[in-house]
Amino acid sequence: MTIDSNEEEFVSVSGGYLVQDKDNYVVPKEEMKVVTEVAPTDEQWEAMLLGWKVVPSVKSNAII
Repeated sequence: MTIDSNEEEFVSVSGGYLVQDKDNYVVPKEEMKVVTEVAPTDEQWEAMLLGWKVVPSVKSNAII
């Protein structure tokens, strides 16, 4: 996993500002561990990895 901790994002909120780290890390598939009884198929892995890349760009909460 790689994280650039120097990148911060400043967001204006009601009554002040929010400072947070940018969500810019990527976990390689090789470092992920399957903890369910049934492992994902190759197609499911690809969908999850795509979601992992896309979700930080959305403005609302997202769950993969």
